[in-house]
Amino acid sequence: GGDGTCHQVLTAVARAWGGEALPPVAFLGGGTMNTIARSVGVRTSPEGALAYLVQGHDALDALQHTDRWLTRVDGDQYGFLFGTGMIAQYLEAYYEGEPGPLRAAWVLARAVGSSIVGGAYGRRVTSPVALDVEVDGVRWPLGEWLTVGVGTVDDLGLGFRAFHSCVHNPGKVHVLGVGCSAFAFAFQLHHPLRAEPFTHPDIHEGPATRVVLRADRPIP
Repeated sequence: GGDGTCHQVLTAVARAWGGEALPPVAFLGGGTMNTIARSVGVRTSPEGALAYLVQGHDALDALQHTDRWLTRVDGDQYGFLFGTGMIAQYLEAYYEGEPGPLRAAWVLARAVGSSIVGGAYGRRVTSPVALDVEVDGVRWPLGEWLTVGVGTVDDLGLGFRAFHSCVHNPGKVHVLGVGCSAFAFAFQLHHPLRAEPFTHPDIHEGPATRVVLRADRPIP
């Protein structure tokens, strides 16, 4: 499967392993977006990846591998990507149509364009959420965020490497909080395409061990 399958399977595996180091895992990239598989270098078809593994089963130690840390959310959910606000709202809009890369790019382009002109679609996808954010015991200054996201793979999708610091900080997540307007954020999108830090003063990010989000109502 794809990203959702990674989350479901690895959550079950992590619970079963009970805190022990997990066995090697191969991401075959059989979903519609395969953000996680691409982030760790999978560029072939699911069938091609599986055939390669089967043919090389006597020399698994020689296979190229990469280490990534799982993120634990709410105590018992495991994965590599987590997001509230704009990230969750984008995915809701994405799954209203036929999932796939073209759909993903179209939703992003429509949301960005609509946000620049103050349109209804942009407001829907980028409506801010009220959150208190605490990162490694330090409370972030803003109370409303376009999104707060966390990743232990660098790619958020469509080539946006928004969580780039996780690659160089083993055992930590990259946390990103966007507190600027959607209009201002649209003009910051070239930075994650280059795996660069954002430059807006109301965008906070960096490596962290523990992130606590508090809201006064349920949010996606």
